[in-house]
Amino acid sequence: MIGVQGRRNHTRIFPDLKPGLHVSSDSLTSIEIAVPLPVRQTYSYLPADGAIPLPGMRVRVPVGSREVTGWVVPPTNGPLPDPARLRPICRVLDDAPVLDASLMNLARWAWRYYHHPPGEVLAAMLPAALKSDQPLAELEARYGDTLCTWQTEAEAGVRLSAARQALRQLLMHAGRAVRREDIEAQGISPAVLRGAIQAGVVSVTQSSPWSVPHDALAPFPHSLTPAQARIAESILAAPDSAHLLEGVTGSGKTEIYLWLAHQAVSRGTQALILVPEIGLTPQFAARFEAVFGKRVALYHSGMTDRGRLLTWLRARYGHADVLIGTRSALFLPMPRPGLIVIDEEHDTSFKQQEGFRYHARDLAVVRAHQLKIPVVLGSATPSLESLMNAERGRYIHHRLTERAQTTPMPGVRVLDVRTRPLQAGLSQPLIQTLQQTLDQGQQALVFINRRGYAPVLSCDNCQWIAECRHCDVRLTLHRQPRQLACHHCDQRYSVPETCPACGQATLAPIGSGTERTEDVLESLFPDFPVVRIDRDSARQGRDLPRLLKRVHAGEPCLLVGTQMVAKGHDFPNLALVAILNADGGLFSADFRGTEWMAQQLIQVAGRAGRRASQGQVILQTRFPEHPVIQALARHDYASIAREELERRHLHRLPPYVQLVALWGEGRTQAETEAGMMTLRQTLAQLGATHNGPLLTGPFPAVIARKRQRYRAVLWIQDDNRARLRHFLAHWLDAHPRGAPKLPPTFQWRLDVDALETL
Repeated sequence: MIGVQGRRNHTRIFPDLKPGLHVSSDSLTSIEIAVPLPVRQTYSYLPADGAIPLPGMRVRVPVGSREVTGWVVPPTNGPLPDPARLRPICRVLDDAPVLDASLMNLARWAWRYYHHPPGEVLAAMLPAALKSDQPLAELEARYGDTLCTWQTEAEAGVRLSAARQALRQLLMHAGRAVRREDIEAQGISPAVLRGAIQAGVVSVTQSSPWSVPHDALAPFPHSLTPAQARIAESILAAPDSAHLLEGVTGSGKTEIYLWLAHQAVSRGTQALILVPEIGLTPQFAARFEAVFGKRVALYHSGMTDRGRLLTWLRARYGHADVLIGTRSALFLPMPRPGLIVIDEEHDTSFKQQEGFRYHARDLAVVRAHQLKIPVVLGSATPSLESLMNAERGRYIHHRLTERAQTTPMPGVRVLDVRTRPLQAGLSQPLIQTLQQTLDQGQQALVFINRRGYAPVLSCDNCQWIAECRHCDVRLTLHRQPRQLACHHCDQRYSVPETCPACGQATLAPIGSGTERTEDVLESLFPDFPVVRIDRDSARQGRDLPRLLKRVHAGEPCLLVGTQMVAKGHDFPNLALVAILNADGGLFSADFRGTEWMAQQLIQVAGRAGRRASQGQVILQTRFPEHPVIQALARHDYASIAREELERRHLHRLPPYVQLVALWGEGRTQAETEAGMMTLRQTLAQLGATHNGPLLTGPFPAVIARKRQRYRAVLWIQDDNRARLRHFLAHWLDAHPRGAPKLPPTFQWRLDVDALETL
């Protein structure tokens, strides 16, 4: 059996110990371990051989009939377990904690706030290599670099074959030690290298690739504008605060990040910069590497396990001063913390939608508060949550209202397309403006936030529509490769030649996606290249930099893209942005639809005219008089946000209340309905005696069937976050499975501060 669950009184452990120290004491009876299993408690084990591992260290422990890697967690107050019922730790993997005290504090806060299993929270905070049973010392040796050097003095009497001659030439030409991987990449086989080492003509040394030497920090290369300098200095003057930096697109928010990071590194501390998309990290890295050189390290899911571990080690040992990454980079160790920046803080990509559903922006604010360092949240279109926090004095609000260059904001033309014929979504006035832009040697971006060739394949004869067999959604027609795809379960289907329902050859695509728009633009403008950037064209990690390089070259071209090009990118010669369907969020079933639409369209419009001349935005719409459309035409995000905040307050919606989504799913609709009603009844009964929250629903999800599972959601709302947190903790302690007598294959999960709510 595993040990008795947590809440032990071990206040005598650890306070005066240094990291990595083990002690032995007869008075210590148990150690708390979090295991990566869906259980909300920790478990108690006996120390192995009397050695007491410190919080944050990895250990191997028995769970049932198997062993798993768990993490030592700080003890909590509670009754001591009976040692006779406990099993011992199998072995301790590390000589020092892999999660330091500050990260353990953050983890504890997170698993309590998000009501998520502690072991899964800790697992999410580490690179994949550290979730194994390999000791850290072995991993460091395994992922370290093997450096090879040619020994000319050892050549006498050694036969130099053609292969060894090639190896000799390679190493002698390099004039330095060469990594084993680089030698093998030049076509020299491992056997040849191994033989040369055995013969003594090649010497081998091991190095730590995370210990990257770098030059002295150079002065900051240029001056900030007066507006930028004023804000940067005010952030430095309030080092223990959270700062909301609201700046129009092109106002130079990144320059402020650079200057603040330079100040942090100059003081001997580290800076962590979070960006929402992997596609933005190369651009950010280039800007920061120009200032900080080899002091910069990247961290994101597009990297190999080895690359992520090396960045983690560079951060852990203090050899990386500037850490740039996506959501998971929030958990990188920082022994010398100095600054945290969240760029495009409004972006929904910062919210993890699977497993441990944390919000990196919110946890970054918590981490900075715990570390007593400044955190900067930057955006041209701040989230309503951040704006409300600024209004209530929790964040210091800074504004950049003008672009850093003298170029004004782009002009916006609202184009009513209700009575205009459209060619794959393109109106004739737009086509003419695209031609004029290209003829002037400039670039244009056509924005359509829909992948594929067409969103619907239908039969003109019987109105059959291609739908996914596993989800309640229509299939998207793709051209490269030619197939029907479900963008929710990722199933692929062949394209039928005739209608499966009536047998007629009358199938036709309806609507346009990026592929169809690309085809039409290539036929309309055959003399100019068309560059499509979406998740399909940039599927491989090397594809996006290659595509962006074509645009950054500055030659006249047409760029077709989804939200991947809507934010963060700086295209110097982009003069025109065309938004084909600006109405998508005006009548959304999601209460956040208008906010998200406004943020996206303002961000993509901001790509135009960032250099020499004023850019232009054409906004095609069927609702030109709508107040939101009119505000977008004025670049007036503030009025949209103000109206949305008033509406949210009136209807008791976030950010004025906390919203927790309780999702349930089953094999059948009846099973899902029964499970959700049982959960609601349990919560309602508990709420009747414990001042419970408002319950809304359950109701079917917008996509009711997904991956052959039927889905529904129940909203749990309260304007008092602490009260809601205590209520949920009391419910989960009383009913670990959620409720008694749930259907056998019914599953449920909580999503605190949910963004997906329908």
